[in-house]
Amino acid sequence: MTPKANVLNDPNSFNAFFRTYLRTRLDSNKLSNHPCRVFCLPSDKTHCKGAVDAKLPQVIRMVGPPFIELLICTNWMKPMQDPKESFRLASHLSLLDWGILAFFLAGILVWSAWLGRGQRSSRDYYLAGNTPPWWAVGLSTLATQCSTNSLLGGPAFVAFAAGGGLVFLQWELAVPMAMILLMVFVFPVLRASRVVSIYEFLEQRLGLTTRTTVSVLFQFFRAFATGVTIYGVSLLLSHMLQIPFAAAVLLFAATTILYDFLGGMRAVIWTDVIQFLFLFGGIGLALMEIVQSIGGWGNLCNLTAPERLNAFRWKGHGMGDGETYSLLPMFIGGLFLYASYYGFDQTQAQRILSCRNDGDSMRALCLNGLVRLPLALVYALVGVALAAYASIHSSFLWELPLKPDLTGVDYNMALPIFVIKHLPQGIVGLIVVGLFAAAMSSLDSTLNSLSAATAEDVIGRFGWFGVRRGEPVSAWMGRFTTLFWGAICTFFAFFAGNISDSIIITINKIGSVSYGPVLGIFALALFRPQVGEKPALLGLAAGYAVNILLWIKFDPAISWLWWNVAGTAACLATALAAAPFNRQTMPHIPWKAELPKNLKWNVLIMLAWSLVILSSILIIGKVFKTDFCS
Repeated sequence: MTPKANVLNDPNSFNAFFRTYLRTRLDSNKLSNHPCRVFCLPSDKTHCKGAVDAKLPQVIRMVGPPFIELLICTNWMKPMQDPKESFRLASHLSLLDWGILAFFLAGILVWSAWLGRGQRSSRDYYLAGNTPPWWAVGLSTLATQCSTNSLLGGPAFVAFAAGGGLVFLQWELAVPMAMILLMVFVFPVLRASRVVSIYEFLEQRLGLTTRTTVSVLFQFFRAFATGVTIYGVSLLLSHMLQIPFAAAVLLFAATTILYDFLGGMRAVIWTDVIQFLFLFGGIGLALMEIVQSIGGWGNLCNLTAPERLNAFRWKGHGMGDGETYSLLPMFIGGLFLYASYYGFDQTQAQRILSCRNDGDSMRALCLNGLVRLPLALVYALVGVALAAYASIHSSFLWELPLKPDLTGVDYNMALPIFVIKHLPQGIVGLIVVGLFAAAMSSLDSTLNSLSAATAEDVIGRFGWFGVRRGEPVSAWMGRFTTLFWGAICTFFAFFAGNISDSIIITINKIGSVSYGPVLGIFALALFRPQVGEKPALLGLAAGYAVNILLWIKFDPAISWLWWNVAGTAACLATALAAAPFNRQTMPHIPWKAELPKNLKWNVLIMLAWSLVILSSILIIGKVFKTDFCS
């Protein structure tokens, strides 16, 4: 299997070789003193270029993570394996760890069954009868965002991703501003409309076709992404728990579907609260263990590449300069993204609508904006700690699996592999529960929101399956649609292995393709419903068309964060331009909502918190650069 010399010596030919032989297994007994060659891809601008002959330990120290995967040995190469079997952890979960996991899962199911007692109507099942306290709704909303992808991908971005680092924290600057917009302009109106599905509001203001179109688009994209998410989480769990992939799918999906079926939104909210506590505690334990393994907090910056410790990236705009994660696109694009995600995505808005009153809705949004920063800081510190750990334990990155398309190392597995291999019994079980909790808190809300959109916007609205046309559906119809979507997403997960990792990344970009146009059409419904349904739908199509064009023709030259802005602008501009030619006359529909009494204080809190976030990021950058490292 030894490649030809001219392939190794030709950087252009090496790309093809890289995709085929990258991260092949090496004989560790013969590797330590064997000359190896280091190649850097053409996209690398900061590290060595060409090939270097050296012994492996020297090469690792010279190049350092995250480029260790570019080490290729010319002899003793082992055949590559299927990604699902590309690695197996040497240590299994102990009986104590399994006991902790079993107790957690059983407790979730029993509690959900108890919470679901007495549910009759769709408002009971989808909005928990408007009984949950605001703090539980706020933590549940936050727990949904802390998916396994975020829990693993956040630290991986900080530690290993090209262009990554503490710039991860710049995301948080847009959150308080988005919360203010939603508290002032969106949720008072949505709550006054008495809707279960937020897409029903579009019918009230623009028309039935708009409601159905946007709801069906949501169901299609969300179900597609959820199936791939189940695949990714189950692949992770199969490695961590040392069980077959199919068993991991059924364990994860079946447990989540069952407690969602039994308890509805009440179970989603209260289990998310418990899951958030496990998640936050587990990631905190992992952070302390990693820091201890590198010799203390003082080594976080001493062992980490300086460019990863820059918390701000001031230069660049993300429009052709390659600065995708500079401050401008992350703040402005993030503001549009968060406004659409929190306000007009059923998975998020449904829980805010489940609050007891308008004041509680404001408090829940405010709490979500406040707690995000501490969680993001913990994610970022875990990433810095993993980067420091990998720099002094070079064999650690060799333990990571390949991406499904074999184009590189899957750095998202860094945290779970460290946990399984280096933490004591019992603590491992708690952190595995945290990973389970992160995964389930995302899936449960997604299934409930898919069920709500189907039951309210399709079955109830058009009178299918014996439901009276326009009448609210029963809780049992909600349960059955939850089972339906759970089965569909789980079935799809078994076939998602054929989707490469690049397409999984593409699915994340679909969010930015959709969020802009959806934000635009809801803005029309809120402020300019008199434009009429046809211009609004034309604007929606234009927003999607512009974003798809940016994706196909200008990615990655134009940062995908700008797609959120471009889609919104295209939707609004097209609809307003087409409105004069619309023969359908729509009267001006005034708002029928009163602003809650505590709104002023919540807005002031969010404004003050935005200054806290800005100050925190500046202080963190200064600390890592000077005081902490001295």
